[in-house]
Amino acid sequence: MVATLCVILASIDFTAIQLVLYLVLRLRLVPQLKNCIRKRFMRIMLKSKLYNLKVTDADLHYSGSITLDPKWMHEADILEYEQVHVLNITNGKRFVTYAIKGDEKEVCVNGAASRLVEIGDDLIILSYAVVNGSPAYGTFSSPRKVKCG
Repeated sequence: MVATLCVILASIDFTAIQLVLYLVLRLRLVPQLKNCIRKRFMRIMLKSKLYNLKVTDADLHYSGSITLDPKWMHEADILEYEQVHVLNITNGKRFVTYAIKGDEKEVCVNGAASRLVEIGDDLIILSYAVVNGSPAYGTFSSPRKVKCG
């Protein structure tokens, strides 16, 4: 019965899960289903971190994004057009954008976000992955850290 409920939990939405949990509590199966329920939840984990970056350019009239050295993107496992979080160490501002490939050692903030940086500011760029369960279940390894510059 527990195995059947685990299969059901894996294939239904969260509203239906509430109903199943109610039935589980009534049947006193909580200890047996604890691991099935825990694995159903999603977590956002740090996938990679680019640090020691300096802004080389800022282009207000380009439509969004941050332009980065393709080598750094490859080392950090960041794909072109992937969402990234940008942390400006110099002024404490943060923003979310997407990464595009540029020239070697280039860090150019484009579009409206260019108003949040100055040339020479220190940046950290983070990318995340959505994973099932928790790291305790072996679904995720440590993030890649790439020192640039």
